[in-house]
Amino acid sequence: MDDDLRDVPPGMNPNAYGGYELDGVCIWINATQDQFHEHVPVLSHEYAHYVQAVSTYFGVGDLLHITSELHAGIQYLEDLGIPVHVPLRDWVAAGTAPESVRKTVAAVDRVRQRRQWENSTYTDPAPATAQVGGLPAYQKSGEIHLVATGAHGNRVGVPIRRLVLAEGMAVAAKALTLGSLEDLEAKTHAGAWHYIAAYQACRSAAPGWPEDSVLLATKCTCDLALCSRTPGSTFTRALRALRDLSSPASSDELARALTPVYDSDCRRDMHDITATLDQVISQTPDSHKGPQPSWSHLMHVSAKGALQCRDRDPLCLAVPTYAGEHLCTLVASIGHPVIITNDMRITVLCAEPPPGVQQARNLVRILSALSRWVVEGGTLACPYAGCPGCPAESRGPHCSTDPRSVIRPPNEKMCYFSAAAHQLFITRFL
Repeated sequence: MDDDLRDVPPGMNPNAYGGYELDGVCIWINATQDQFHEHVPVLSHEYAHYVQAVSTYFGVGDLLHITSELHAGIQYLEDLGIPVHVPLRDWVAAGTAPESVRKTVAAVDRVRQRRQWENSTYTDPAPATAQVGGLPAYQKSGEIHLVATGAHGNRVGVPIRRLVLAEGMAVAAKALTLGSLEDLEAKTHAGAWHYIAAYQACRSAAPGWPEDSVLLATKCTCDLALCSRTPGSTFTRALRALRDLSSPASSDELARALTPVYDSDCRRDMHDITATLDQVISQTPDSHKGPQPSWSHLMHVSAKGALQCRDRDPLCLAVPTYAGEHLCTLVASIGHPVIITNDMRITVLCAEPPPGVQQARNLVRILSALSRWVVEGGTLACPYAGCPGCPAESRGPHCSTDPRSVIRPPNEKMCYFSAAAHQLFITRFL
């Protein structure tokens, strides 16, 4: 494999099995290691993050930030009628940027701060005795914490934030596909608290249940809590619903127990985020639709379909196994992200989409990378750096250093970088 074509997302350990890239809506699978038996379970783990991205209160909020604040804010630069100064952050700091530019940078900062808090790996080294309804949880500084126990009996408190729920759902999805607790046991030995806290809480709330029932319950309770503005209280309410079940729960029993929690804690919040999405869709220009859709329209439609499914059946996206026929059924209804490997293969799940749809899906990594560069500055690079199908005349070392030389007029054969630059309307100042 040519080292110039290695594609490891920023911040990702090249020895990891894989990862999910939020702003790129992209699953990365490490295809260079001798671990092919791991690819399907890893895909299940990462697809859980995609489900979260298109169907939960937190996920759709992030999606709308990317499409309606970040990407759209960059597109509106064309309408300023004055020279654009890049990076926008320096322009704002100089005090000469227009109000619209200040709003775009402020939105980026607001979301960054929120994500840092939601995804904090903070743990309380001195957890209190269980206090919340007899569950392994306690309240501290206004937050509900789960008590997680390591392989040697060491205990920490883990605040119930987005990271705990997102990874709790994903590790349960992987374990169900693996058919074993191997991954959870490894994470317990490693003290990966934010991955194991939700499972351990469900295990405590449902003693005597078979492991597959506990894993499904973990997947469902985490998924449900991500649909609420107050995930900590919603998750603990869901734990109490599990505890009140008299026998190991099937998916139907879980639905009967957890749907009332969704109705009381989540439905209003989900209707609010759906209304915001509907408003954005109603304002989408016709030029974004059709056989060659924009990425934003494609993702809005996928999210709308996912939200409609969830409104009818709150657990319908959490119950299926993210592998085999179940995964193909989900893909047909809510789509899938870009699937890439670090030997630069871009692939799809199940049925091949129309070429226009696949191109729109592949563009998102570059749209986000370009938008971040416009805001933050630094080295300008194509996040694919030599993707399949890239025209020979566009491909080379410059992809990783400064690919502006490959920007071509519209309607000629363009690489993804050039197409993204035109879609953001930034070719003039690139």
